[in-house]
Formats: sequence, structure tokens, C-alpha cells
Amino acid sequence: MNAFTPMFTLLLGVAFFKDRFTGNGLIGVVLGILGAIILLAPGFIFHSSQPVSPLGVIMVTAAAMMYGYNINLIKHRLSHLPPMVKTAYPFFFMGSLYLMVLMMTGIMDHWHTSADKAWTALGYLTILGVVGSALSMIAFNILIKHTTALVASTNTFIIPVVAVAWGLVENEPITWNMIVGLLFSMAGIYLIINKPADKT
Repeated sequence: MNAFTPMFTLLLGVAFFKDRFTGNGLIGVVLGILGAIILLAPGFIFHSSQPVSPLGVIMVTAAAMMYGYNINLIKHRLSHLPPMVKTAYPFFFMGSLYLMVLMMTGIMDHWHTSADKAWTALGYLTILGVVGSALSMIAFNILIKHTTALVASTNTFIIPVVAVAWGLVENEPITWNMIVGLLFSMAGIYLIINKPADKT
């Protein structure tokens, strides 16, 4: 469902932000989505015993749609702001809300009962927050500033590539659908990034 973000970015960009519709963009998005399906579908079909929740599907699809709108909004309405500012504002407001929630759940008690585990958990959360969220969002905002919203949205097609790479590090088996799915995703990214030459 997350792989639908570029599709929503393309459609909402054309509908609300007057972006130009291109054949390469559409084909690239379709290939990327097919790549995600090929990569993940066999695992769900043959190895999952949990039923798919319709509400869960709707919520994740809605999130992908909002991601697509958000990317267009950043590109077309907030491009004048520096990437650091566009990253700092949401982190400040969300961080304030999360801090209140943590205080209400008695987070400080853990430092009295098991300080070592609390500091270890805080260290991992700091790495995840700084590297996995803050720095990556700054890089993402820089990317949006220097390219199109659709190109920036292809980061969702890169996620499976990174996941498979981590699987290799953890000695997970590589299956045929992983290779085919990644090839489809990479072909989609290539088509989206490379605009067709203008005819003279």
C-alpha cells in the first residue's frame, strides 16, 4: 500500500498543482507498484496465517494518499523554506506532543527501576530518530527542492531495496520474486527520473 505513494503524488500533482502528466511517469509508477507486489505478494499468500484487515488496508492507503499530497505541498507551496526549517517544524510540534504522552505514561519511573535498560532504549531511539527520521527528512527535503515531487516520491520504491540489503546482511535467503520485484522497482525509478527528450 505504501508503494502507491508515487501514484497519488502523480495524480494529485496533476489534479491540484498543475503538474504535467507524462507517459514515463505513469509507466514508471506502475512498474514500481508491480515490483512491490511481486516482492511481497508471495509472502502474504503462502506464508501468512493472519487475515488482511480491510480497515488496515484503508488506513495505509489513506496515509499513502496524504504522503502524495504532502510531497506536492512541500514542492509547490513550501519550496522557499530551507530544508532544515521544513524538517524542524514538524519535529518540534510532534516532539512536544510525544513528550506530553511520555510524561503521562510514567516514563521516568523506568530510570529508577532499570536504568541500564532505559539508557540503552533511549540510545537506540536516538539513533532511530536522528538517522532514520531527522537526517533522512532533511535529505528528502533537499531532494524535493532540486527535483520534481514525483521523483522525490520514488523513495518508497527504494525501501524494498534497502530491506533486501539488510536481509543479505542477516543471511536471509534471496528468492526469485525478490530479484524480479527489485528489477521492476528499479526500472520504474529509472523511467520516472529520466525524462524523455524533447522533440525539435
